[in-house]
Amino acid sequence: IPIHTLPVKNIRKANIARMVADRLADEVDAIYKITDGKVKARKENDSTILIALPGPVGSPWENGMYSIVVSYGKRELIRIYSSMEINLEYPDVAPTVRFSPAISHPNIFSSGKVSLKVLENWKKKFTLLEIVANLYEILKHPQLETDQPSNLEATYNYLNAKT
Repeated sequence: IPIHTLPVKNIRKANIARMVADRLADEVDAIYKITDGKVKARKENDSTILIALPGPVGSPWENGMYSIVVSYGKRELIRIYSSMEINLEYPDVAPTVRFSPAISHPNIFSSGKVSLKVLENWKKKFTLLEIVANLYEILKHPQLETDQPSNLEATYNYLNAKT
């Protein structure tokens, strides 16, 4: 099907999909370059990024390599030449971030989902780099001042280990 015969709505969605895919590819490349390859990131598909994050030195998570899944909203199937799944929410909506498998940490729910200030206060200009920096920071210094810790048992264990 020639592109000029496609509905305008699908052409717009395809353009959005290309922009999002390009942005995510650039963000993945930036992670590798800025961290000198210490943090690994790769696109699983157009709405999922997989990250391998080392635990910070001097933290209870030191010497670990943690697997993180960043999911970028709902995907929609549209027809352009062939089927193509695209994400229509990013970067307007914050991605979902989870550890897989879950780890015992005050800011990580038992499901692995992460509670991060950057996600709660999401702005369109934020990138994967801010997410990775915030993840590293909570591994180094858990956010205990939040109104509701994500994991009470992990918070209790963390505080008891410090005393």
